[in-house]
Amino acid sequence: TVTDVSSDPGTHGGGSTHSLPVPEIDREAVHVRIDEKLNMVVTRDGALEEMSVKGAMQLNVSEASCARIRLQANLNEDRQLAFQTHPNVNKKAWQESHELALKNPSRPFPINTDVGVHR
Repeated sequence: TVTDVSSDPGTHGGGSTHSLPVPEIDREAVHVRIDEKLNMVVTRDGALEEMSVKGAMQLNVSEASCARIRLQANLNEDRQLAFQTHPNVNKKAWQESHELALKNPSRPFPINTDVGVHR
């Protein structure tokens, strides 16, 4: 869901959230979804006091022929971002070349199941 945040002057830090519907999208045999959550504290005059961004990457494979996929990510190098890999993801391959693959290459990704590969 998409969240719309509006100001509520009656609460500290202001803020109420409203969920908006997410439009349907075409899905391929391998589908990657990234969810991000932005938390911030802003003063009444608009000054930013605190901000944090948290995210999760989900991988969903819908065809068995693609279940042993290795995914190459193209990332900008930003040392302020910290990634936590799922225990079954090859952490060394991710750290060295931003390649997303399972530790055990003979084991496939589960079919039709969202797998949280990063946080």
